[in-house]
Amino acid sequence: MTDYWTAIQERLHEESGLRYPLNTMTRILQTYFNHILNKFSEDNREMVDQGFLITTSGYFLDIRGAEMGLPRHEGTYATGQVTFTLIREIKQEQEPTPLPEVIDDGETFDFVPDAVQVLMNKLNTEREETDSPTKIDIRIAKNAETFGKGLRLKSETGFEYVLEETVTIPAGSSIGTGRIKAVESGQRYNTEANTITTIVDNGYNNGNYMVTNAADIVDGVDGEDDDSYRKRLLNNISTNISVNFLKRQGIIIYSKKSLKNNIRVNMTSFNPYLNDEYCLIPPDDELLDYVTNEVIGDYCFVVYLKGW
Repeated sequence: MTDYWTAIQERLHEESGLRYPLNTMTRILQTYFNHILNKFSEDNREMVDQGFLITTSGYFLDIRGAEMGLPRHEGTYATGQVTFTLIREIKQEQEPTPLPEVIDDGETFDFVPDAVQVLMNKLNTEREETDSPTKIDIRIAKNAETFGKGLRLKSETGFEYVLEETVTIPAGSSIGTGRIKAVESGQRYNTEANTITTIVDNGYNNGNYMVTNAADIVDGVDGEDDDSYRKRLLNNISTNISVNFLKRQGIIIYSKKSLKNNIRVNMTSFNPYLNDEYCLIPPDDELLDYVTNEVIGDYCFVVYLKGW
């Protein structure tokens, strides 16, 4: 922290008494002025940084992108389907409920989908290993049972999803399916089949219900972070800015179109955009890292390394 108070103190009149370190008011003012002036200095530096594309971030980077007609790429939400199953507990030696076959358009299907059976087998195996006196069995609804829209579910990795529609299991059935959506955008919400197995809302955690996803939950995509967004914006800036800027850093820039077999010739800095028609020769490792990771995406040009 910079001691601004000392410079202020030296300009005060001696009769004020504030030039003496033992003065109580001096100690109070020293703490106060140093705090607010250091904070002002930090805010001022941040304001300057937010004014330049290379150093701006967050909301201010979004403003720069909007000015260029290039908004930030938003992330997408992972989506898919889950299957709810009505269950009950029975004794280990008890026979499970006999389930009818489902006939649809002349074809016969199992009453319990494979994904549900996989989860039931897993849960019952865990119970056997702990010498539980009971096991899980399918329960057939006597009356319609409903899972409301907005019901929260959770995967084995702890990510949450919401039910996008009300799911009703009619009387005489045990199975119902519904669409779900991740609570946030991002690739991390994509998950494999049979991994969403928990109902978060307490009203359904009474041992009468089971949930799983028969297929993968997909289509979650991360939104652009500041570094990726900044690179995309810089890739759309004229070389009248970009090439000259890079050359001031000590980076040699060549046009690839006329290189042929000799990249030492035909140096140029007049081109409409930095794209794959150019190559760069950074003089050291620090600038190599700079051009490939910080300023402009390394997919838009060829970088020649030492020893070329």
